Amino acid sequence: RTGPIVVVSEEPDHAARLAGDIAFLLGKKGGDEDDDEDAAVLVLTMPDASPYADLNPDRRGAMVRMATLSHLASDRPWDVLVVPPAALVRKLVPPRVIRAATFHVRKDDELARDTLVRDLLDAGWLRVPVVEDPGSFAVRGSILDVWPPGTVNPVRIELYGDLVESLKTFDATSQTTIGEPLEEVWLCPARDAIL
Repeated sequence: RTGPIVVVSEEPDHAARLAGDIAFLLGKKGGDEDDDEDAAVLVLTMPDASPYADLNPDRRGAMVRMATLSHLASDRPWDVLVVPPAALVRKLVPPRVIRAATFHVRKDDELARDTLVRDLLDAGWLRVPVVEDPGSFAVRGSILDVWPPGTVNPVRIELYGDLVESLKTFDATSQTTIGEPLEEVWLCPARDAIL
């Protein structure tokens, strides 16, 4: 192993497909941050339109981009970063700003729920009654449901006072727990304009 590799794709549309192919060849997941050890292949996409165009940017694309930038700014491990040429010349949110708006929640750590709620709102997350989309969160007493951008499933954070008692992924449609309990979850900004 020689260290992280940056691959420049020919076209923006080819970046995700190329990342999937590389992830397959490496035997890893690509672009899915549910498990940091498997999130070895990242994709940094750029919006199709100019930032000065009179168009609303794609919210999901912006969230995936912020998830990748947060992953890089937080010094989490990665093997391959796939970028289209536009990503190399576009100005991005500074890493220190992304780091300050990224929250790491671990099982058995203390968590100030009200402070986290305020910080998530400041980082572009949407507070909703029921979590159904990435970049949204819901608060129900000692339960905090979050759907981190760039992940496949939302996460239920169960608190006992200020202590994180458990972290579990759940199905957004049925709202039932799926998979094994998690040890940690990273909550990155949900929009570019966090400055």
